[in-house]
Amino acid sequence: MARQKGVIKYVGTLGDIRHFKIKGQEGYFAGMVGGPTGDQVLTAPEFGKNP
Repeated sequence: MARQKGVIKYVGTLGDIRHFKIKGQEGYFAGMVGGPTGDQVLTAPEFGKNP
């Protein structure tokens, strides 16, 4: 995960890069857009509980 070091501080998405602030940590962070949707997490069997 990248870490932003510039003077411009913003949160949101530019192209395929999302920028965000993590509560409790200093600075702003950037990462690639992606991952499962909320609906996929709720309904897909691979996100089920482990026994």
